Formats: sequence, C-alpha cells, structure tokens
Amino acid sequence: MLTSIHTNNAASQIMALFSTMPYNEQSRIIESLNTEHQRTASLRKRFDELYDRWWQETCVYSDPNKFTSNPNFKAIVAMGKNAVPYIIEKIKIFPSDLVKALNLIYNRRISPDKKVTIKEACRLWIEKLGY
Repeated sequence: MLTSIHTNNAASQIMALFSTMPYNEQSRIIESLNTEHQRTASLRKRFDELYDRWWQETCVYSDPNKFTSNPNFKAIVAMGKNAVPYIIEKIKIFPSDLVKALNLIYNRRISPDKKVTIKEACRLWIEKLGY
C-alpha cells in the first residue's frame, strides 16, 4: 500500500510538471512515447512469431544443434539485446534451449562448466541479468 501511495504521488507530480510545459514540448514527448510503444510492440510481435515458428519446427528433436541451427533461432539472436526481455520471459516459464540465444547475444557462456543443465543455465542467466 505504501508503494502505491508513493507511485500515485510521483505520478501526480509528473503530471503537474507535464501540464506546465509548452504544448509543442508536450506533443513531442507524447509522440516519442507513442513511437517507443509502437517499436516495442513491433519487437514483441516479431519475437513471438520467430519463437512460435522455432518451437513448432524444433520441439520434436532431441539434438541441441537442431535448436540452434534453425533459421528462426538465428533470427532471434540477430535481434540482439532487443530480444533479451522476451527470451527471459520464456525461459522463466519453461527452461529451454532458447537460453543458448543469450550465450550468442552476449558472446559468452553463463558458466564455464560445459555440463551445466539447461534449467541451471536459465536460472543463472535470469539471476545475472537481474530479472
């Protein structure tokens, strides 16, 4: 409850400050927020499409190379750090080989132990990235 009081107070202060700005500055800020929202929505849609295709095309395999050599997986990696929140969201729900995308995006393994399990690698990345 205390947090919501502080949040409401901060929001009120921001709105009060915003209302004192010139109209053209308010418009610029609103346009910037809308553009960022559209960009984020577009990234989310792209990731979800790639992830769904990747999963449908690879979920029947047991060979980890099939997961990482799939064009949809490669496209997720190509999204770079823009894909990270979505990857984390997925591996929190269901630890999977998708975690290997983080190794490629950050150009490092989360653990020097080559026998670390997928579940453990997911946990370590989530912890490391602070999600």
